[in-house]
Amino acid sequence: MNRWEARRASMNDVPDPNLRSPASLVFSAADCSTLDVASTREWLVTDGLGGFAMGTVSGLRTRRYHGLLVASTQPPIGRMMGLASLDAVVILDRGRVSLATHEWLGGSVVPRGHEHLVSFAVIGGVPRWRWQVEDVVIEREVAMAYGSNTVGIVHRVRGAPGPVTLELEALVTWRDVHGERRASGEPDVAQRADGCTFEEHVHTRADGWQPAGEWYLGAYHREEAARGLASTEDLWLSGRVQITLEPGSVHETIAWTGAYEGGGRLGAVELVAAARARFAS
Repeated sequence: MNRWEARRASMNDVPDPNLRSPASLVFSAADCSTLDVASTREWLVTDGLGGFAMGTVSGLRTRRYHGLLVASTQPPIGRMMGLASLDAVVILDRGRVSLATHEWLGGSVVPRGHEHLVSFAVIGGVPRWRWQVEDVVIEREVAMAYGSNTVGIVHRVRGAPGPVTLELEALVTWRDVHGERRASGEPDVAQRADGCTFEEHVHTRADGWQPAGEWYLGAYHREEAARGLASTEDLWLSGRVQITLEPGSVHETIAWTGAYEGGGRLGAVELVAAARARFAS
């Protein structure tokens, strides 16, 4: 066992006072990195309006309902998919290592970020992932604002020998949560210095934002295929974040629907803390 493997094996032994809560749910590195296991374990957080964020432990989107921002537009039944995925990439001297996991039409699973996933836990109602690439450990937490179609995604450098360059790619759409969308021309995207607005509906804000614009074709949902339903969709890369973080520091991404001036006032760290406080109460 080399030193990277030894550190990975020890990640589940790192003391974390939050994990002492009986409400916590923990998955080991072995379960997280096994796709057929981690892609059948699902998590869900809600906003109190009928909207939600939902996915699998592995990060693989196996259903059309999996995404980081599903907004309730016509309560109680009308819901729209907005932010489908926020793909993280660690940039090292040896190259780029993606922490995301996607399956595509034809059966290829690329990238395979679940292979770097060392733990998944639900702590105080908030899902938390930890990935390890060599001696760099990246943590993600996802929470929604109660009473608002808003999601916050926190990335934290939990361990590293020095500054870490992190890239995030925002894959968005605007479709009925029960349907799918195909690429057709270039969607209307208003870019700003700190984010963008997709088709006047999906707002994204993050430090280090860089505009982009490209269709990702043929995202495959294996559970929809198993049900005999349409199983592919196309997603729009609306922008990237590239930022260098010191060990222990955080990056916040916010996405919301509705008025631009609404959810943008909130911070992702604030949303995570509020979600845990509400869970505890």
